Amino acid sequence: MGQLFDFEPIVFSTQASNTIDAAIALSSTSDLDTSTPSDGYGTPKSNTVAAGVLNGVLPTDISVLSAESVPDEFHARYSARAKLYEYRILNRRERTALDRQRVWHVYRPLNVAAMRQATHILVGHHDFSSFEGSPTDNENPTCDVRRLEMHEDEGLIRILIEADRFLKQMVRAIVGTLVEVGHGKRQPEGIKDVLEAHDRRAAGYTAPPHGLYLVRVEY
Repeated sequence: MGQLFDFEPIVFSTQASNTIDAAIALSSTSDLDTSTPSDGYGTPKSNTVAAGVLNGVLPTDISVLSAESVPDEFHARYSARAKLYEYRILNRRERTALDRQRVWHVYRPLNVAAMRQATHILVGHHDFSSFEGSPTDNENPTCDVRRLEMHEDEGLIRILIEADRFLKQMVRAIVGTLVEVGHGKRQPEGIKDVLEAHDRRAAGYTAPPHGLYLVRVEY
């Protein structure tokens, strides 16, 4: 990455999410390890300067909004208490020109009421193995989904999912399965059987990555 100011090598260690396959991060957090003593970053002025310098060297599709000092044990991913993702589906026959890489275009009509009924089953503390992509070295498949909402406005369907943690491709697998419910390929109550199967083959297909947004990370 180069140097922060003209004397200090910098390294970005971790990000708040490992969702990297074309997902759009509206808000995220990264670790920045520096050799500067902690009191050198302890003032608001130096934090502001650091954010400005980083914006000067980062790609234009990344913007650093703020910087602050954290304890050495802080980890951008594992210190998170909750994350909020949003998935966007454009449900109409006509495709979009400007947002074609920002939404999943599903041209066949979806039964949003049935999809919304299925979401209620997924809320809570469950084993989400059926919605985990592979390969993975994760040994804990349980997640606490605290919020799963659907909002529809003129063909744009927004699915909001908040949980304490997420498995690999979990959001996209849930969305793909909900779309199958919306197309009548599955019954809403069948989602319970999918959860209890603990088998990825029991769920639906994985939705494409270009409709996925990381909205917020809580610490």
